[in-house]
Amino acid sequence: MIYRQNFTFYQKKTGFASFPGGLAWLVVSVIGLCLACHSSAFAQTALPLKPAHETVFPTETLATKDGTNFSIADHDGALIVNFWASWCAPCVHELPDLAEASRAFKAADIAISVALISVDRKGHDHAQNFLDELGIADVISAYNPESTWARALGVRGLPSTYLISADRDKIFLIQGPAAWADEAVMAEIVDAIYD
Repeated sequence: MIYRQNFTFYQKKTGFASFPGGLAWLVVSVIGLCLACHSSAFAQTALPLKPAHETVFPTETLATKDGTNFSIADHDGALIVNFWASWCAPCVHELPDLAEASRAFKAADIAISVALISVDRKGHDHAQNFLDELGIADVISAYNPESTWARALGVRGLPSTYLISADRDKIFLIQGPAAWADEAVMAEIVDAIYD
């Protein structure tokens, strides 16, 4: 009885009783909106490609896992350059997909290399140990703990990934995670870089 009186008072005071169908209408509407957003977000497999053809990449070289230096200018062939960090949950989630995409491109004899650029401030050893624990291989692992490349490119969030054609004429930016090992996504990458 007290509950009903308090709820009635609340309805009168807030005007909540004036909503069509009351509380049930509101709950059903919120649930419907959440389901619509949830299903459309996960149904999308297309990459949100943002043309970045005027991008000028840093000339600074970065140390790699095998002790060599990596730069985009010195690399032959097309590239997928992914900026990531171990503290970034979406980055960590997509790392296995990036490695799988790299293996799939190699197996199909498609000249696209995947370069993972770590911006972890803890440096080379921390980032490489993290990749090793995840079993991430078949990629170029480079380290930029000072984030000089990310700052020079204006990277605003992680993960951020650049698709770069072999002739460097076509450059696209993808901000946020993607399903890199999905066949439709890999086909879209090939079409974007080679068309």
